[in-house]
Amino acid sequence: MIAIPINLISKDERGVAYIADTKMKVRQIVIEKNVWGLTPEQIQEGHEHLSLAQIYAALAYYYDHKDVVDGEIRQAQQEIEELQVQHPNPLTRQELSERWQRRQKTSGTS
Repeated sequence: MIAIPINLISKDERGVAYIADTKMKVRQIVIEKNVWGLTPEQIQEGHEHLSLAQIYAALAYYYDHKDVVDGEIRQAQQEIEELQVQHPNPLTRQELSERWQRRQKTSGTS
């Protein structure tokens, strides 16, 4: 029997796995499945530029490299939490809306 490679996953220079020829990281597909509870079909509905084969390839890569991808997810979450501490957003949605409306009035494009 001859093994046939399926080249749907690639890595960047940092070793982060992506769906080949896209900007979609494997870890994003994993988060959508494991955290949001989406099926591969639901993930594909939300990312119409991806095929089911690409989504399943991302999941297969994950199951074969679970420790690495889980580590990437933890690291990304930690970086987000650190940024939130360093740069808290003191504005509410209403304050942002009011600020935007003021800018629209002063620029004359309301």
